[in-house]
Amino acid sequence: MSGPRSGSVDTESQTAELVGTLWVILIASLAVHMLSLFAARWWFADLRWAQTPFHSTIEMAGAIVAMGVAWMLLSLERLRAGTSYNTWIASALVGMGVLDALHGMVEQGQTFVWLHSLATLTGGVLFAMVWLPRDWQQHARSWPWIVLAISLTLGLGSIFLDERVPAMTESGLFTPLALQMNIVGGALMFSATARMVLTYRSTGNSDDLLFCLHCGLFGAAAIMFQQSKLWDLPWWGWHFLRLMAYGVALWFVVKTDARTAKALRRRAADQARVQAIKENADQLEQANAKLRREQHLINSLVNTIPDAVFFKDRQGRIIRANESMAKDAGFNCAEELIGKTDREIWSGDLYAKTAVDEQRIMETGQAMVNKEETPIREGGEPRWVLVTKMPLYDEEGQIMGVFGVARDITEIKLQEFERERQAQALAKAKEALERSNTDLQQFAYVASHDLQEPLRAVAGHCQLLEIALGDNASDRVKTFLHHAVDGAKRMQELINNLLDYSRVESRGREMVATDINDVVNDAMKNLAVAIDEHDAVIERGDLPVVNGDRDQLVQLFQNLIGNAIKFCGEETPEIQIDAVREKDDRETDRWLFSVSDNGIGLEREYQDRIFVIFQRLHARTQYPGTGLGLAIAKRIVERHRGRIWVDSQPGAGSTFYFTLPPA
Repeated sequence: MSGPRSGSVDTESQTAELVGTLWVILIASLAVHMLSLFAARWWFADLRWAQTPFHSTIEMAGAIVAMGVAWMLLSLERLRAGTSYNTWIASALVGMGVLDALHGMVEQGQTFVWLHSLATLTGGVLFAMVWLPRDWQQHARSWPWIVLAISLTLGLGSIFLDERVPAMTESGLFTPLALQMNIVGGALMFSATARMVLTYRSTGNSDDLLFCLHCGLFGAAAIMFQQSKLWDLPWWGWHFLRLMAYGVALWFVVKTDARTAKALRRRAADQARVQAIKENADQLEQANAKLRREQHLINSLVNTIPDAVFFKDRQGRIIRANESMAKDAGFNCAEELIGKTDREIWSGDLYAKTAVDEQRIMETGQAMVNKEETPIREGGEPRWVLVTKMPLYDEEGQIMGVFGVARDITEIKLQEFERERQAQALAKAKEALERSNTDLQQFAYVASHDLQEPLRAVAGHCQLLEIALGDNASDRVKTFLHHAVDGAKRMQELINNLLDYSRVESRGREMVATDINDVVNDAMKNLAVAIDEHDAVIERGDLPVVNGDRDQLVQLFQNLIGNAIKFCGEETPEIQIDAVREKDDRETDRWLFSVSDNGIGLEREYQDRIFVIFQRLHARTQYPGTGLGLAIAKRIVERHRGRIWVDSQPGAGSTFYFTLPPA
């Protein structure tokens, strides 16, 4: 199955092929223009081919194509497909198609030229409506029908009241009125061409590019009109250009039909996948239930065991602990321990000893069983625990930290001191201690082997099933997938973010001159999906060159822009990035950056808290994430000898400020 990268490559290849073909058509049209003018001037000056039936055939064919393409554009507008200006282009094609058809029906004379000139001027005016605001199209769905009625009225009126038609030819030459109508129409069509070029550059819609060429060919034909006479070679030359323009419109019909066929094939494939999803729903439900049982078993063991249980990352920071651990450490709840190290929890030099033990466990993969430690809180009483620690593995079998169980043996130790004088009491204490050791070893074995392997197996199969199902699952199946995969992936996401946080210092690159414009471009590319999904508008001022680590600066802007999009509320995200040069308190030059948004904002009391690791102001179900993004941003800024802060009010958006050194 092709991924996003291969799909992007295919689209770029198709666009390049289309642009190449359009260049060929453009060059060919220019060649027709120039050759017909030179040939008429040097070789065929007296040639007049008054072939009325052939001319009528060209005009009628063009009118039929125009009406058919107009109908297709209006159908695509209802489906929100096609060009960016379906309604306006369809109206122009209707107006020109009707008047060209009537022009092809009349004999040579004033009405003959008048209807052609009127069609060109009408087409130019209607095509130029692409410069109107796009949302006006939503209120102009009846406009093509109005244009149809007006065009029929003007055309038929000109035929039946031909004696009132202005003079369009005199002595075999076109009058100034005829020339002016064609020149104005051509100029308006060129203006529409410019608008469609700008739109194509912002949207990448190849249909806009096709009709850009369509308008350009019509505009060229209108300008070439003033260089021709009735039935001479240039006259037939600009007719050929108009025929090419209708050919481009017909090409649009062919491309649209091909896209429709492809969509139908994709729909059939989707239906087959949906059927497969339904057939495997029971299997998915069983896997989900098994995963829930495994998760419940692990949570029950961790939360109900009376001993302190803790999980640490490779830097010794706690990533999970139970309430017994929080109680032993003097905290109100286990969540307060997250992100803390032994140095922050216990007094004395215990942290140095545990760091050595845990580093050896991660390097050798061997457990440390039943080591006696003396974790003492600041100002607390002496206490003793018996600790068993084992390597903690991720889904790929790599050691990601350690986990352990600590049983409080303070009372046993105090009794042991007393039993030194009482041999009988000492024997009983020893027996109790051996029983506790056996329990600890049994728990370590279960937690290390019997529990991790089933969880990895279930998570792996659920991920494989998720890949097989794709994006076409029913709501029921999506719910199963969400619960099955979310629990298995949450720990990995947490670990990855913690690794990013820890590597700001350890994996940082050399500080070099870095253009922030390029940095913001890379960050926006990484956030392209989120920007498109939310229709985010990102503006920026003149951004400078700073001295910094390019990769970390991309991550900094990606985190800030990503947060602005995530916390946009009900509004369309509007983000402004600016920078000003200033001096700090020590008169040192620095760049002050600001990233402003129109999001939900936050209260002043939380404006420092959001930069603390694992701090979240919203539930994960409301706004996803791990609570590490701004903590990582702060650490990156501090590595660049800067500082970061936020100015915000609820409902009024937020502005994040940070400083970076100049290059």
